[in-house]
This record gives sequence, C-alpha cells and structure tokens, in this order.
Amino acid sequence: MKKLIGIVALTFAVSSIAASVKINSFHYVRTNPTNSYNVLAELCGTASDVKMPAFVNAKIDYNGSNPGSYNTITDENGNFCMVVATYRGVARVSLIGADAQDETKIK
Repeated sequence: MKKLIGIVALTFAVSSIAASVKINSFHYVRTNPTNSYNVLAELCGTASDVKMPAFVNAKIDYNGSNPGSYNTITDENGNFCMVVATYRGVARVSLIGADAQDETKIK
C-alpha cells in the first residue's frame, strides 16, 4: 500500500511540472532615427519545462480589431525572437500544445 501511495504521489509531482513561457523583451525596431512612426518591433522570450524545440504562438495587438498572429520555434535552449508589426504595442505569447502564456506592453 505504501508503494502505491508513493507511486501516486510521484506521478502527481511529475505531472504538476508545467511548461512555461516568458517574454524577455518587446521593443520597437527603429530603422530610421528621424522617423518616429514605425510599426516594426522585436519580441524575444524563453520557454522552459517543455520538449525542445517548442512551438511558440504570438498574438500581437490581441485586444484590437485586427490582431496579428505569428509562429516560431525555439532553439535548443528554449530561446526565441521574432520581428512583428504592432500598432497598439501589446503582445501575448503561448506555447502550442501547452497551457502556458505571458503578455506584455511594448517598452
């Protein structure tokens, strides 16, 4: 009986380790220093506790009427970066196939 309880506890502990994703930076890319209006932005982050490479989905301006959707994969260390177009400066990233997400405003 003690072995059964131990196996159940171990299974629960292993299954409670959840995948996570974190946005590390989200900022505008200025291609022309004299032009202050630019919609290009770089979005970078890290995924962890998931099999690598992981698939990442980014919803840009998700609270607006015309959100953008971008997909990428992480490198073997879980890092990802992508260039996106944003008008509102908000982003939400999630791991495809996992219940993990993070969101931020542009800095």
